[in-house]
Amino acid sequence: MQSQLLHKLAQLSARYGADPLLTQGAGGNTSIKDSKALIIKASGKRLSQALNEDIFVEMDQQRLLSAIGRGEEIDFNANLKGPLRGSIETPLHAVIPQTVVVHLHSVRTLAHAIRVNARQALEERLAGLPWALVPYAKPGWPLTWELQKTLAQSPSVWVLQNHGLIVAADSCEGAEVLLDEVERRLERSPTNESSSPSSALQSWVASHPEYRLPRENHAHTLAFCGETLDRLVQGVLCPDQAVFLGREVEVVNDLAELPASPTAVATVVRQHGVLLKASASQGSDDLVTCLGLLASRVEPSDKFSYLSEPQIEELLDWDAEKHRQALDRTR
Repeated sequence: MQSQLLHKLAQLSARYGADPLLTQGAGGNTSIKDSKALIIKASGKRLSQALNEDIFVEMDQQRLLSAIGRGEEIDFNANLKGPLRGSIETPLHAVIPQTVVVHLHSVRTLAHAIRVNARQALEERLAGLPWALVPYAKPGWPLTWELQKTLAQSPSVWVLQNHGLIVAADSCEGAEVLLDEVERRLERSPTNESSSPSSALQSWVASHPEYRLPRENHAHTLAFCGETLDRLVQGVLCPDQAVFLGREVEVVNDLAELPASPTAVATVVRQHGVLLKASASQGSDDLVTCLGLLASRVEPSDKFSYLSEPQIEELLDWDAEKHRQALDRTR
């Protein structure tokens, strides 16, 4: 595959990976392929580092397509040499016919994809684009089978319920144009996107080393979004929330209610801000930032769909996600 094409993919990946409205942590993936090879972001690697380190791995596209044709879930990493492993979503990228595939955990998309009436909301905003809505499925092979059902419609945009966005084109430039158009259409006028923690919270955390503040002030928006907070943390909204924040984001009404040691990865203190466990990973930071950005893009009338307990359990007990968590803890 031409090095020029790979460089364009790396440039695109780094730009999208640096935007918290498009990507959080090691989430999302990009790929480029021909009839023989699929070059895709490796599991646990960050798109933002595409120009600084080796984040891509080459997979056997024909082997993947043969397995997909048989309806067989193969171990696509079985023949790889070296430390890099193909993204969880490798078969998803393989089954999409376009050359360039961009899969992002777009906050603008999630603001619609977590809604109970997601299809109705999206039909109005994406009218005229070749798009499809894919029901929630476990990332990887189950999601591949669900997306495959839509291919007869010849889409180039897929909204993944409770998950994210995929755009595909036959060039990096085409994928960029399409992504920009989808993001423009799905934006909802954001309210306050960034809030500072209260001085009282800053003083409190200074004397409680078991806790720390998130690295980004976007996260604190959760503490100041009123009743929206209760609905956002009522359940798990997307896979990475389960992986990096666990089953529950704790909410307390006042500093006096904070336990001496955290019982959850993330704790929201209403009208004060957000706290994380001192040991929380960068991925946990990125996910509370995602929830804060999401809080400014949902509306009081929105009703949300949440992952079920079995869906959460299959994510938390999955070796592929444990691999991502382990890599995240090294950052």
